[in-house]
Amino acid sequence: MSARRAAVVTVALAALLGACADTPLVVPPGAGAPTSSAAPAPATPVPSTPAPAPAPPATTLPATSPQATVTPAGRVTDLGDGAATTLTVSPVDQRAVVTLVGTSSAATVQVNPDTAAVAARSTVTGSPRSAVSSGDRSGLVLADPSAGLTGVTLPSGAVTDAPAGAPAGVQALALDPSGNLLVAATGVAGDARREAAGVSSNGSLSLLRDGRVAGQVGGLGRPVALAVAGERAAVLDTERSVVHLVDLATMRELTAVPAGDGSTAVTIDRHGRLLVTDTRAGVIRRYDLTGQAPTPLAPIQLGASTAPYGTVYDATTDRLWVTLTGTDRLVAIDLSSADQPRTVLDLATVTQPDLVALGQGRVYVASPRTGQVQIVLA
Repeated sequence: MSARRAAVVTVALAALLGACADTPLVVPPGAGAPTSSAAPAPATPVPSTPAPAPAPPATTLPATSPQATVTPAGRVTDLGDGAATTLTVSPVDQRAVVTLVGTSSAATVQVNPDTAAVAARSTVTGSPRSAVSSGDRSGLVLADPSAGLTGVTLPSGAVTDAPAGAPAGVQALALDPSGNLLVAATGVAGDARREAAGVSSNGSLSLLRDGRVAGQVGGLGRPVALAVAGERAAVLDTERSVVHLVDLATMRELTAVPAGDGSTAVTIDRHGRLLVTDTRAGVIRRYDLTGQAPTPLAPIQLGASTAPYGTVYDATTDRLWVTLTGTDRLVAIDLSSADQPRTVLDLATVTQPDLVALGQGRVYVASPRTGQVQIVLA
């Protein structure tokens, strides 16, 4: 690894881990005064009460992966110096599109899905954290929590105007069934340190149409991840550790369900089940959304040491692909059975497999530590 890449990785991969501890019981000293005919009893020492353990950070990060020792599955391409911060698939030609952020600039890098060769590279502004296809499928919309939205035309990579009206602190993007842009934002434009420290936020989900805000629901705390299925959106709020379910037709919150203390991603599968990736606990929490109220289902246990992080759902094969940042693995979980979801594939990845995306018959993995992209058959 070059010195430049090492510097980028040092900045990009600062990991924050929450700690929890029980406070010991404080035993009070014995009551009553000694008599004059007896020597005073020695005072019973009072154990000191330790300071309360800090609460888990508002933003859960992936595990700092061990250096990969097994050859990754599929094809791997080195994209150059920089940290991969977004990964998506071009709606134009199925190229993998990676945002690579270096010490002085950022770029979108397009990778050929058949050969894994770099097909195009172009400069973009800011430090994008989220990306989604544009509504007209001519390119992408990138989101920077501090700088806002940027449009990118594909395959040229030219920067264009993005939809106006997005609030500050954009964290996640999605499209509604009509192709309108949905923006989950904290309302606070700041850097990762402020977010991890739990700076008070005023989170919202906004629907942007024709360059304006056509609908918005507030009170969502710190929304960091977003999933859409039909006319319903799931918004992960790490400030309250819940997932807000929002009706997109009315832009009103329907209800909220517990998300655990270390969740990082949300998905809704084709069966109407909500899947919440709890990185800290090492589980995929599940809820059935088909009834009058969300019903908890048994979670999918992956193990805390695996630190599941990146997720993408393939509705065609009914598989949830999950990157395990604690072990440098990619697993595919068959969701066809509500009672017995099972792992059907377990593949070696590049080091630090934080990002995952789904193409036609392919799954893409990108690493912010190594600046590599990996392509495996789905």
